[in-house]
Amino acid sequence: MATVHAEEVAGVSNLGIVPTNVIKAWPEEASQPAAIPAELPAVLAELDPANAPEVPLPTKTSALSVPEATFLACNFVLNFGLFSVPYAFTQSGYCTVGLVFVAGYLCYFTARFLGEVFEELRNSGVVQPCFADAAIMAGGKNL
Repeated sequence: MATVHAEEVAGVSNLGIVPTNVIKAWPEEASQPAAIPAELPAVLAELDPANAPEVPLPTKTSALSVPEATFLACNFVLNFGLFSVPYAFTQSGYCTVGLVFVAGYLCYFTARFLGEVFEELRNSGVVQPCFADAAIMAGGKNL
C-alpha cells in the first residue's frame, strides 16, 4: 500500500502518513456539509431532556447483606467450575466421570462427618459450634 505525507495532500493537515487508497476513495462532495433531513428537528425535539419522564432513583444505600454477598460469591466461583467441566471432559475422556463421582462421594462423606461432629458439639453444650470448636474437640486446646 503506497502512502503519502499529509503535507502533500491539499486541505489535509496533522494526519501524518495517510494511505493513498483512502485519499482516492474520498469523493469531492465529501468535503461539502451534508443536507439535514426535514424530520430531524422533530426527532430532536422528542429527545429533549426537558420532556423526559422523571425516573426515581433506588433508595437502598446500604451494602449487601451477608446472605446476599455469600450467594454472589458462591455463584461467581461455581460458574467458573460449571463452565470449565465440558472442556475438562473433552480433554480427559470418560475416565473423568468416575473421578467426578469419587469427588462427589468425598464431599458427601465430609459433610456428613462434619454434621455429626457439630451435632456432638451441640449435645455437649456448645450453643453455636464452629470449626475451631471441632478442632479443639478433635485435638485439644494445644492443637
